Amino acid sequence: MTTTIDKLSHALKNNIYGLSDKKSKPIAEYIVFSSLSILRGRNKNPILQNAGSISTRYFQEEFKVSYKMCADIIDFCFDRLDEYRTGACKPSRPKAWLKEMTLDYVSEMYYDASIKTFNADTYHDDLPVKENFYIEFNLPIDNIQQAIVQAKLLSNEDEYYQYGPNEGEIKNNRDEFKLAQVYLEAGLKRNGYFCERYNYKKCGRLYQSGYGFQNMKKVIRNIVFKGYYNIDINSSFFRMATDLYSDQWGVELNFFVDRLLNNKDAFYSDVQNPHELKIHILSLLLGCNDPNVIFFCDETIKLNKLLNEWMSPNKRRKQLANDLFHKEQEYVQTLIKELKEIPHVLIHDGFIVKNNYKLDEKIWSIKKL
Repeated sequence: MTTTIDKLSHALKNNIYGLSDKKSKPIAEYIVFSSLSILRGRNKNPILQNAGSISTRYFQEEFKVSYKMCADIIDFCFDRLDEYRTGACKPSRPKAWLKEMTLDYVSEMYYDASIKTFNADTYHDDLPVKENFYIEFNLPIDNIQQAIVQAKLLSNEDEYYQYGPNEGEIKNNRDEFKLAQVYLEAGLKRNGYFCERYNYKKCGRLYQSGYGFQNMKKVIRNIVFKGYYNIDINSSFFRMATDLYSDQWGVELNFFVDRLLNNKDAFYSDVQNPHELKIHILSLLLGCNDPNVIFFCDETIKLNKLLNEWMSPNKRRKQLANDLFHKEQEYVQTLIKELKEIPHVLIHDGFIVKNNYKLDEKIWSIKKL
């Protein structure tokens, strides 16, 4: 079977002078990954509509090819602003043919028989830890059909930022719902069957390979999994930071975080936009030094001061994310073992399961979708 990656690899060899067979396939894989990131809106560039940033320098370092060949490959695959055609990390948008290839890639189901597969309707004692694996499952056809209808509708509507510095502005992307539609239509042809691969990254998190329910727009994913249960950690990073660092913190910082974790309603009661505050305090924990975040309100000013007394923003940026990601997976793996149910979807600090459970509400939230 000829895959999308094979087709793109062949196109690169035919159009890029001097590109070897050995290098064409890994470069094709990265081109599709970059295109997918842009279409998902995860690699945005505000200068060119529906665009992201593609780095020529990265190609040189990763694939050991000349600067000119890097630029030729990127210019062949992406539309770029004229003044930046061979620049590093400049506005780039997948050409129409590459966008269609990326959609074809999303509709394909890749499977490597050498990698272990877990069925979401059964339980395994040897849960995956620090390795690649698949999770397979079937979903209700009605749910999939309803989600496809909604994805088609939303792919033709403008989406606006709901908070933050760009509040009220139109988002720089309209392709995320199209990706969901294509992915779900492919699953519908398989009578609701999905088999999704997860890769364990050095940072400590599990990420889906390519496109899947983990990175699908939440509003569409929730329709697909209507009747299922979403479980995640309450105030996850601050709870895990308490486990890891509370003995290093001063009395005031411990008190602040305890109030956030155990008296959440009171903590957010006087804030006009609690969701925005939640994002800002998490950013501060991870070392953000943006004045707009620091001076958002009295709580952010105070938290920034207390965190800086403990550890500098620079050190927090270098250290905390990896520590917290590893701790996050400890929480998730422990709960999965307790529940004895393989999740349908893993979403970093939580997952989606078929059954309802009584959980410790201080640590876990469970919500029927």
